[in-house]
Amino acid sequence: MHPLAACRSTATAQQAGGGYAEIRTMASPVAGADGGYNIDGEVEQRAGYRATSGETRRFTCTIGRDGRVAQVYLSRDLVSR
Repeated sequence: MHPLAACRSTATAQQAGGGYAEIRTMASPVAGADGGYNIDGEVEQRAGYRATSGETRRFTCTIGRDGRVAQVYLSRDLVSR
């Protein structure tokens, strides 16, 4: 699964009652100690696709050395705008 898709799927799944999530920013990959890499960014969670506002959170997507998504971490803290 592509890192963007994995992050969006995780953010959507964490919303109570469904909803929609959209990646807002994504940094360049940073090499990890195990031969893989990490991607940091921000994802916006909304009630639905047409909702005009939502909550923005930071995420880290860890990619293993085999190129597969190993983990997606979503911060509990909201990003201030």
